[in-house]
Amino acid sequence: MSGNLPLGLVHEFLQQTMGWRNTHLHRFEIAGRHLGPASRDYEMGDEDLLTLTQAVELAGPRFRYDYDFGDGWEHWIEVEDSRSLPVATLTPVCIDGGRACPPEDCGGPVGYGELLEALKDSRHPRHEELLDWISTISGSKATFDPERFERTTGSGGRQGNTALSTRPEMRQGLRYSSGRSR
Repeated sequence: MSGNLPLGLVHEFLQQTMGWRNTHLHRFEIAGRHLGPASRDYEMGDEDLLTLTQAVELAGPRFRYDYDFGDGWEHWIEVEDSRSLPVATLTPVCIDGGRACPPEDCGGPVGYGELLEALKDSRHPRHEELLDWISTISGSKATFDPERFERTTGSGGRQGNTALSTRPEMRQGLRYSSGRSR
């Protein structure tokens, strides 16, 4: 993705790539400082005042992105190249990835581990409950495959998110990987 994107757009792109709905708070940690949505309610710097290139200049090529503080998703963003590109060439496309993104609101890394255990074991005490829950996201039972990755969504296709964005400033590639939880 282009280095001239503000971190607020980077956040939106990450949400779309993950197949999440952007319903929780988030923040970037850049050189020990938290940046997030502009608000008087939270003591964070405004993420829209810093571009991806500036973040790399301050923090180096690796920095943290947290999402859903209650579930505790911590992501490390590693920037391979932060060149700025003309706005007209910035089309977000997920160019590579590994494994499906965990479903939003599954309880963070611990809850995701429990979800995976329950889905693969029909005798698990929460198997039917979590199978029903996952079907509310995916649209049918037994369609969530944690090993499946789809470039069209980056998320295993659960959310029906086929177009990453219509915003012209968010059109460039991203690699995504969901590490094993445990």
